[in-house]
Amino acid sequence: VVFRSVEDSTPDLNIVKRVMGAPGDTLQMVHDTVFRDGQRLDEPYALHTALTPVPDEAFRLQLIKAWQLPQYVGKDAPHYRPTTHDWGPIVVPPDHYFVMGDNRDESYDSRFWGFLPRQHIRGRPLFIYMSIATHPLRIRWNRLFRHPS
Repeated sequence: VVFRSVEDSTPDLNIVKRVMGAPGDTLQMVHDTVFRDGQRLDEPYALHTALTPVPDEAFRLQLIKAWQLPQYVGKDAPHYRPTTHDWGPIVVPPDHYFVMGDNRDESYDSRFWGFLPRQHIRGRPLFIYMSIATHPLRIRWNRLFRHPS
């Protein structure tokens, strides 16, 4: 989906991410595997490329926990310690979506800033204009000008 940034510093920036959950869906990630309403999602498009830990990982984990706790449906909220690879279960609230980038280890997405409000959605991408891998830095030619599936 194409949407307007949720960040106050970049309100006019258009971003593309994949919708993982719609209103009412229960989402959970276990060891990099996403589950929606208890069913494992088949994600052949998902990339896991991080070779080293993210420098601000501790800060990012605080962000994750802060926004997820109100939606957390687990039994041990005081000891809930979400990470970018293991979190939930959480329930997507009305008029919101949960989105993630395909390059999971380098994507700044709903795991960090929370649910995407419906009013931020602008549409669907027609094709992939540019696709860059960062480890090593290169253009992913096989993805260019294809319809995102």
